[in-house]
Amino acid sequence: CKNFVVGVDMTRKLLLDALGKHGLEEIGSLGETFDPAKHEAMEMQAHPEYISGQVCGLVNKGYRLKDRLIRPARVKVCKNES
Repeated sequence: CKNFVVGVDMTRKLLLDALGKHGLEEIGSLGETFDPAKHEAMEMQAHPEYISGQVCGLVNKGYRLKDRLIRPARVKVCKNES
């Protein structure tokens, strides 16, 4: 079973590398400012390490093909009380 998982992971990596050569990139990372043009807010929560309006959790990565948004990143947005 372990070899099967390793094989699937290697295939996934090769596929993402091939798509990356054609302009596909992953979007959505922790700490970046929330942008409704490329993020979809799933929830808001308080987090001590991030300021309000920053991405403090990643539910699903998003994808962009060259300049076109394929799928927005689904994120948790920080909302700290002042």
